[in-house]
Amino acid sequence: MRTATTTPGDPGVPPLRQPGAVSGGLIAVIVLLLIAVAGVTAGVLLDRTVLRPRARAAWVAGRGFAPRMMTTADRQRRQDALAQALGLSGRQRVQVDSIMRDDMEKFRALQEQMRPRMDSQFRASREALQRVLTPEQFRKLESMRPPGRRRLAPGAAGPGGFGGPPPR
Repeated sequence: MRTATTTPGDPGVPPLRQPGAVSGGLIAVIVLLLIAVAGVTAGVLLDRTVLRPRARAAWVAGRGFAPRMMTTADRQRRQDALAQALGLSGRQRVQVDSIMRDDMEKFRALQEQMRPRMDSQFRASREALQRVLTPEQFRKLESMRPPGRRRLAPGAAGPGGFGGPPPR
């Protein structure tokens, strides 16, 4: 305990903190913040240099990451999960499955009706851009399009629709 007669230099008296000195707790906080910033930076670098190129390569090769048509097994898994999540009875399950199957057929019919108009609009947009851009700019634009959208001609959507080829 300090008394009025003791000074920081006296034996047995702890020295006072120097003006401008940094406490150990503050140093720990700074180190933790630096580690966090380094972790975020490393994560971003990993994402940009490793993960995204792999995902893009897989998409281009048609091995995933690209939208695709649902398979029968995919639909079955989705319906099973829905039935379980909602606690559907057997009768409800049959009715819900029927409604979803009918809706899917109606959506497919609508898509088929709209496909010619959409293809026509894609062609018109492509032709308008081709008139404005230089040949080199247009080639660059074409290379930037997602793989499933590069061909903008009749039937451009391909056999699997706009999401890409059907699953194998």
